[in-house]
Amino acid sequence: MSFSSEVWKSDYALDINDKSVTLRQKMLGDLIDNHLPNKTRRDVIDILGESSNKMDPDRDGPSLSYPTGPQRDSYMAIDSEWLIVTFDSKGYFKGYSLQSD
Repeated sequence: MSFSSEVWKSDYALDINDKSVTLRQKMLGDLIDNHLPNKTRRDVIDILGESSNKMDPDRDGPSLSYPTGPQRDSYMAIDSEWLIVTFDSKGYFKGYSLQSD
């Protein structure tokens, strides 16, 4: 699914469909491959919205975190999946990871 900043930021982006996947999870591939490279921290916030404070309570850490939906690599998805975006020393997108809480 193609990434859309408007959809990512929408109230329904974290709604679970019949396959237990959210729109955010469907957009991750395109987001990571085509929209995050060469972006600054400020650019990423503009694209994805403010970072969650659950994984970074003061929102001032070296990475940004965004909920993507239910954990997908578990038989019983009781945890949430998070996109963690990291930056290099110049403040540009360095990489990402998907983590569970």
